[in-house]
Parts: sequence; C-alpha cells; structure tokens
Amino acid sequence: MGRVIIAYIPVLHRGYLDFFNRHRDAEALYVVKRVFAVELQPALRKDVRALSAFEVQSLLSNHFFSRVEIADRNVILTIARAKHTVAMPKDELSLEIASRYLSGCRVEYDNVFLRWDRQNVLAQEKVRYDRKVSWSGVVGEMMGKAFEEREKATNLWRQVGAVIARDGKIILSGHNCQMPSPHTPYYEGDPRMFFKRGVHIELTTDIHAEPRLVAEAARHGIALEGADLYISTFPCPPCAKLVASTGIRRCYFSSGYAMLDGERALHDESVEIIYVE
Repeated sequence: MGRVIIAYIPVLHRGYLDFFNRHRDAEALYVVKRVFAVELQPALRKDVRALSAFEVQSLLSNHFFSRVEIADRNVILTIARAKHTVAMPKDELSLEIASRYLSGCRVEYDNVFLRWDRQNVLAQEKVRYDRKVSWSGVVGEMMGKAFEEREKATNLWRQVGAVIARDGKIILSGHNCQMPSPHTPYYEGDPRMFFKRGVHIELTTDIHAEPRLVAEAARHGIALEGADLYISTFPCPPCAKLVASTGIRRCYFSSGYAMLDGERALHDESVEIIYVE
C-alpha cells in the first residue's frame, strides 16, 4: 500500500518545510481539519494563530505534494481501511489519532519539534550545556558553598542552593525557602505533594533560590551584570528567564534537567551554561 502523511498544521514555518522535504516520497499530505483536532484535543481551541485546513491546503498545493487533502475522522478511517503507511509528526494529537483510528496501519513518527503540546511542555530534557568543568579550584569552592546552602532549604521535596560570585568572590548566597515562614510545610502540609515532578511547578509555597538572590541584590542595590551563578540544580523556566534578564554571564550547575524554554532563554541572552562534573 502507499505512503501518506497525516498532520495537523496550524501554521507554516521552517520546521514544517523541513518535515515535508524529508517525506517528499509520500503520495499525499492529509491536513487534519481544525474542528476535528479540537474535538480530540480541546486545548487547541485556544490557539488563536491557527490557520484553517483549507487555507493550508491552498498554500501547499503543488508546492511539495501533488495531492493535499483535508482529513477528518471519516477520511482517516478510509486511510486506515486501505492500510496505508502513515508518516506523522510525533506530537500528542498524532499519537491520539493513531491510537484511535490507525491501529491497522504502519505509523512512522518523525521526532521533529513543530509546536508546543502537553507532552513536550512537560518534557524533562537533558541540559545542552556549553562546556564541562571539573569540581576543583574556584569552581569547586563555589559549588561547595551552593551545596552547603542547599542543606538549609526547608522544602520537603527539593532542596536547591545557589551562589552569585564575581571574580571568584561570593556576592550573595542562598537557598529555596518556604513563605511566609520556613515552618509552613510542617503545619500546613506541602501543596507540591499532589503533583509529580515537573508538573505545575508554579503551584508552590516555596520561593526558589534564584529569585531570592535577585531580590536581595535589588534590595541592596547590587548590580549582577557580568556575575556568575553557581547552582546545585539547573534553573526551572521562570528562574532561567529571571537569571537571563539580570546580565549574569555564566550559569554553573551540577544536576537537574531542562524544561520548556529555560535553556533557550539563557542561551538567547548569551549566558554560558557550564556543567560541573
């Protein structure tokens, strides 16, 4: 049987063009109809930038594929009955379509990143650091202080310590802490216990180490431009954006993972990410 592509295409950008080029041998491209996509993934209703499938069909016809069709449930069931090989971007919507309607087909997933969905918003990725250094000398001393600070953290589930230094001299040091009191989780419980790691990280009574240090610097009029951050665990996305906005030039870390756009925010502001082994 033939090989076709099924994809939801809310916008056109370089990622989609590369995806199409990799699958030029397909007999046809089936563009998932927006109303069908929203039926399966209601959150897509909020995507105000989305083109209609008919607009995408008009834009793509005769450019990459000789046939560009609109796909709803009935069309996909027809593809399934014909037992076509189906190429799809590997996203949450594609996985749901395949599991519901394409069980009899060979499905080939392309791992290209095309858009955010729940799956990759919550993904915990290995940090793509710029270089690796050993735990020795000034770096070892600063990281050691960050780990000392980590031991003071009052969070029951995660302890993070951090140091901001300039020219090998500590400017500020601190750790994550519960508010309004470090004793809060002991008499009220911790709301984080209802969520898995990485899920709803904004719902916490904890203030992270990085914003504590940035707030302290602001209170005392300390400029952080050109300083270095040493932190036991790689920053979460909001903290990474905050660090990137301060003018800090290097971020040293020894554990953790990257989520959402935190790593990109640092790199976009020319913050060097350094793994301390």
